[in-house]
Amino acid sequence: MSRRNPVWSEEELVLALNEYFSHDVSWFNSGKESMKELSTLSQILLGLDIYPFNVRIPGQYRTPDAVDAKMQNFKSFDPNYKKTGKGLTHSGKKDGVFFQTYYGDREKLRQKCCDVIYNHYKGEMTEDIREYLELRIGVKVPESTKDTFREELNVRLNDLKKMAMQAEDDQLANIINKSCEDIKSVYEKGSKEKEKQNSRIDTEIIITDHAGINWKLNIPSTNYREKIGIHVKRIMDQLSEKNLLTKDDLDDCCDLKWSKSRMNLTVPMLKAYTGDLPVSKEKVDSNGHIRYWNKVYNFGEFGNYLVTKEWFEKGKSRHLFDNWYRKVISNYLSIDVEKMVAIFKEIQAIDKENKPVEKETLCNIYGIDDSDGLFEKLEMIGLLRQFKNRNFYFVDDYDILYDVLGD
Repeated sequence: MSRRNPVWSEEELVLALNEYFSHDVSWFNSGKESMKELSTLSQILLGLDIYPFNVRIPGQYRTPDAVDAKMQNFKSFDPNYKKTGKGLTHSGKKDGVFFQTYYGDREKLRQKCCDVIYNHYKGEMTEDIREYLELRIGVKVPESTKDTFREELNVRLNDLKKMAMQAEDDQLANIINKSCEDIKSVYEKGSKEKEKQNSRIDTEIIITDHAGINWKLNIPSTNYREKIGIHVKRIMDQLSEKNLLTKDDLDDCCDLKWSKSRMNLTVPMLKAYTGDLPVSKEKVDSNGHIRYWNKVYNFGEFGNYLVTKEWFEKGKSRHLFDNWYRKVISNYLSIDVEKMVAIFKEIQAIDKENKPVEKETLCNIYGIDDSDGLFEKLEMIGLLRQFKNRNFYFVDDYDILYDVLGD
């Protein structure tokens, strides 16, 4: 038997009322968009320390449906709708007092919301919650702290690999290079395991469209896989850092028709960012819905761009995005995708045998004369590193190797 939830606190009511004032009331009947935002507010309410932790039970406490019901309560006090008879007929007096207190003073309400978040929010800070707090309340939440240990580790390991390249003993240099990559791999694996252990979400509650509420539990897989949003961000970081997109690539990604047909997106994959307006204004559409991430990606002489956040695991987002990425890399290398994948697989097989990649051997296998500077380009994208100006190479960036080859 589920326990009865406590009455809404004043802190919870100001957050709910702020949400109500953020939209035209018809928006709350818009379906998927409104439910997503109400679900985010539900998660924020769950993370407030107003009531004890054992009272705030996920799936029972301040659910999206409960938040939606609170919106209907406020609607019954709204003079713009009260005369039409809309809204719940048995609305609480406390809701009415709050509505009248802040109806003419939205700035005071917003400040109250800021105080509530700063003083009482103890929940996790997902990207959806961060964006909600910034857009709806004006709370600036800093991005996640950088992993400084990882950065320092990579710098030191890269320095060690450079020193190994100058060694006279080729076999020793190869062992050192491989050991450095093994250390990186162990650290990444440990970080991913820690991330899974620290996750506070054990189950995902799915509400199906039904008369009433039909609850079922979806237990996430224990197999780790990089989330689609993190995957897209990391790849775009890579493409931006190495400036691998052409002007035509960027123009395609900014085109809505191309984004729909190639990426199955409902908004352009990229949006040119001139800096005339703050990112907080540029990342939302005409209806106030957040469509792009905060980060600005620079592509050299072609300018700055925002990347859409509308990626979903249940669709074909990952498959379509990865295919596009392979095409970008193959175009840069001036070879077709099929041959590029075959070459990358050969490099992977050679690397697993702890051997260097010999330029002449690889060229003979695939009929490459290297007149287009393929190996120079493989160095430019960071995949290979040349050994002491000789004609053989070591794998330098395993991320690129496995991103092209897939899971």
